[in-house]
Amino acid sequence: AGGDRAARSAGRVYMLEAAGAVAAGLILSFALLPNWSALRIAFLGLAVAAAAAGSMRPVRRAGPLALAVLAVVVTALPVSDALDERMLALRWRSLGFVSSRNSVHGRIVATRYGSQESLFENGVLVASAPDRRAAEEAVHMALLQHPAPRRVLLAGGGLGGAVAEILKHGDVESLDYVELDPELVAEAREVHGPAMTDGLDDARVTVHFGDARLFVKAAEGPYDCVIVSAPDPTTLQLNRLYTVGFFSEIAACLADDGVVGLSVNSSENYLSDDLASFLASLRASLGAVYPHVAALPGDPCHMLAGYRPLTRDAETLSSRIRSRGLDTAFVRGYYLRDRLRAERVETFDRSLDEATIELNTDLRPSGYYRSLVLWNRQFSGAPGLLEAGRRFAQLSTAGLLALVMATLALLGRVRSRLRTAVVLSIAVVGATEITLEIAALNAYQSLYGYVYGHVALITAAFMGGLAAGGALGTLLAGTSRPRAYVALSTGIALVPLGLWAAVSGLAQAAPGTLAGGTPVFLLMVVGTALLAGVQFPMAAALLSDRTGSPRGPGRLYAADLAGSALAAPVAAVVLLPVMGIGDAMVAVTLVNCGVVAALLSAVAGRRSTDR
Repeated sequence: AGGDRAARSAGRVYMLEAAGAVAAGLILSFALLPNWSALRIAFLGLAVAAAAAGSMRPVRRAGPLALAVLAVVVTALPVSDALDERMLALRWRSLGFVSSRNSVHGRIVATRYGSQESLFENGVLVASAPDRRAAEEAVHMALLQHPAPRRVLLAGGGLGGAVAEILKHGDVESLDYVELDPELVAEAREVHGPAMTDGLDDARVTVHFGDARLFVKAAEGPYDCVIVSAPDPTTLQLNRLYTVGFFSEIAACLADDGVVGLSVNSSENYLSDDLASFLASLRASLGAVYPHVAALPGDPCHMLAGYRPLTRDAETLSSRIRSRGLDTAFVRGYYLRDRLRAERVETFDRSLDEATIELNTDLRPSGYYRSLVLWNRQFSGAPGLLEAGRRFAQLSTAGLLALVMATLALLGRVRSRLRTAVVLSIAVVGATEITLEIAALNAYQSLYGYVYGHVALITAAFMGGLAAGGALGTLLAGTSRPRAYVALSTGIALVPLGLWAAVSGLAQAAPGTLAGGTPVFLLMVVGTALLAGVQFPMAAALLSDRTGSPRGPGRLYAADLAGSALAAPVAAVVLLPVMGIGDAMVAVTLVNCGVVAALLSAVAGRRSTDR
């Protein structure tokens, strides 16, 4: 179709596509993924697509319908689950695949290689047994800083022997162990048994399933020792356990003489600039909350903090081990004396003191970014795009203004060409919307942590906003005018600032408010996508009005996806982790302001041409 019919048809297609994504995403995440294998879900998708193809009036062939029936039969039979398990076993064969299970937080895989038993979740090693050194390292360095720890909180890392090591300290009367995923503990009990769950059934231990940060927000202290035993901050979910915000929340339930302990991967002796900056930033983030911070060199590197002086004297720590009668194989006198040699500590401190420091916060996750840099250095030898992003972020306001000037430079090319300006605006809005969606996912993960279980809700809210906007835009397409389109684009330019304001408000919310803030967050996400949904059919109407060609909506859709494709890696790897959500939203708004200026110029040029 051409003219208004093309615009309205494009709006309906845009709306239906978004609505289909909402429905399928929710069904997939809450009904299929927890209960079905990936391969069975794939066959179901094949059945739906083939049935749709077979029902199209110009086609209506027996082939697609037969394929749909076959896919339904395979979906109903257990053969798809068996094949999926076989494929998973092949992927993990080098580590000795034993079993797997799904949870709302990810795919759990249990392996056994010789006597070594391990658990992975989403590809990340969660626990391994026997690994006595890791279990001892995880807890004793922190517990030895306290004269008599009675109440202990362990955030993560309780599988593999860490709980049993804590209970070796005779003064411990209660241990609260917080684990996000109950399926992880269930898999450990069923597959690996006591080797992985040693200590969990002790009467002094209480296992809490839930998010560690939400637990800490509501915890009734005081705790003598809080140990954060989590993998390095290689994801935003993990990074939020290493931020100034979390350290402040721990402080609210910590005893006056309490100790906070955490550990991250490091190097035995040599520290590269990137590693030193990573460690120094974590130390500084602890120092922003606690007056006393001690970093212990070695691999792993232990960070300790509290309100009273801490010790790095090997003899003092060794005497406490002896007085408590601790049965340790690694964390003992000879080990501590080697690890805490005066020259080693001095060199380590000097490297951290000379390093570049950035506080790690919830909405500016420098720890996550620096973890990415370290991984990139390890596997590619150069930080590439990450380093370029950091340098750009250092430009601060000048860099943001450069973005605007680059956009404004397009004015000379789009003047008197409204069609080009409209296509440009759709490309930029595509980039804006994918950036907003990633920012919303990042913000939710930073604030709540369990984004894997709720990612479908956030994505559904976003696509729902596009669908609702597409429906509204379809109704308005017949009355689309350049001035109205410019006004709409101006509103879209302000949306990133609205998202930043809303996220900042949620970040400052009280614990009870934050815990129930998911509906508010979802409404906020709907709002970020609504105007973009309105814009597409209105843009299609403007192009159809100018050209009369039915190809306009296709060009717009291509521009929308191209903008999203270009922006997604930049937003995820550079803008958000390097600049933080606030500065990234300002940058996005400024770019959109440049597009609004381009539209105004094109509208003015059109008027002069008409005259």
